Order: sequence, then structure tokens, then C-alpha cells
Amino acid sequence: MKDLEFETEKEIAAQLDLEYSVGIEFTDEIIPNSLEYFVGVTHETEEELEEYMHEMMAKQKEKSQKKK
Repeated sequence: MKDLEFETEKEIAAQLDLEYSVGIEFTDEIIPNSLEYFVGVTHETEEELEEYMHEMMAKQKEKSQKKK
């Protein structure tokens, strides 16, 4: 395999970092929301929606703290 130039390596690393970030966001945000949409989970009032969002954010914080 040829040796890559330093700038090329930096570009590849930046692209991989971006793809990883998009993948994490996809699995953490899009998939759960689409699953709820598909199964018909609804929030009748604004208060229910806010409570649900607080619960989800707390779960996200717990996950991120466990990873560290």
C-alpha cells in the first residue's frame, strides 16, 4: 500500500469523524423517534411531551456518563 500524504490522512480522518458523529446521532435520535412514530406513540398535551423529553434527556445523560 502506498504511503499517504499527511494532508490526505487528515482529510480521511475528518471524514471518518463526521461519519461516526452522524451514525451516533442517527442511532440515538432518529431511530427511537421513528420507532415511536411507527408504533403510534403520541403525547396528548404539551406537559406530557415535556415530561417525556426530560426523561429521555436524563437517560441520555446516564448513558454518556456510563461510557466515560
